[in-house]
Amino acid sequence: MERLPLRPLFFVPAYLLLSFTSVYPVLLDIDFAVFWSLLLGLGAFALQFTWAYRALVFVSTRLHYLRHSVSDPEPLWTARRILLMLTAFIAGVVLYKGYLQSAMFSGTLLEEPVEWFLAMGTAILFFGFFWVPARAVCEAEAGRKVPLHSVVGTFLLFVYIVIGAPFIYRRLKDIGNKTVGGYADMG
Repeated sequence: MERLPLRPLFFVPAYLLLSFTSVYPVLLDIDFAVFWSLLLGLGAFALQFTWAYRALVFVSTRLHYLRHSVSDPEPLWTARRILLMLTAFIAGVVLYKGYLQSAMFSGTLLEEPVEWFLAMGTAILFFGFFWVPARAVCEAEAGRKVPLHSVVGTFLLFVYIVIGAPFIYRRLKDIGNKTVGGYADMG
């Protein structure tokens, strides 16, 4: 069985420290603030994505043995695809803002639709990445496919990870206790 993600006792302070230090240099109006704020903010997002992915990896073993009853037998591949597409969209936003907007689209009718497409695509993929582990946790707990409304609360716990990490971690431990020797207890 895979290991649980980082304990909330360690994760939440590290996440808050990264988040606070990404904003703090900007508040002090330090010259190098943009670079460090961006770097520390990306670190906070990376920590959140890593925690959610580790939770998904932990739950995927149980889902593998419940394959006949859940709708998505390989949530890890789904999460990897979403993360790859999210990275591509973010690279597209950086390329667009850094070069293409001024070189090709400035003052044309395509400027607003391209910006809207990139912003909406990035937002949908960002939230989609947290939907996959939320759904996997709910399906692993229930042992079957769960309705959409049952996943919303867990999804919000993954998005607001500072509040949600202790609750999700407790649920992951309960899922781990339901498995015997790494295999789902079907009895």
